[in-house]
Amino acid sequence: RTPNYRELALKILKDSIERMLTIKVWGYIDTYWKKVPTFPDPVCFENIMYSGHLLQLLTLYESISGDFTYDIDGFYFVWDKDGDPIAKIHYTTTKLANVIYRQMNEESSAGVSCEPGWVYTICQNHPHLGLQLYDIVRNDKTNFSRIASKWK
Repeated sequence: RTPNYRELALKILKDSIERMLTIKVWGYIDTYWKKVPTFPDPVCFENIMYSGHLLQLLTLYESISGDFTYDIDGFYFVWDKDGDPIAKIHYTTTKLANVIYRQMNEESSAGVSCEPGWVYTICQNHPHLGLQLYDIVRNDKTNFSRIASKWK
């Protein structure tokens, strides 16, 4: 029965996370944010559709597996495109949640751009769900999901 067969879901989630971390997925950022001081960090400024999806995948994986490897050991974004200097940017699930929360908190509506100057409603769903799962998985010792009241 499917609820007891977590292995396949976990494999799909882990594969999706690993794929999301490859430059093939997030390498488009130089089109929009190359002149931003945080470049080539793909999650530190705007780009909420990508960062929100990643947080949702990470927290869903943690909630189903109980495996906090991505939060303990972390993961890297490696920029090695077009002859630019190679950059390795280290993140954890917690750091990603903090970065997303900070951006939401800085905006009066808690909306974060997914493209420069554009805040789409649908793009906000994934980070909000990711923050809720983050809180739930940590037994509500955090309260990132409180930002949702600002979005309503």
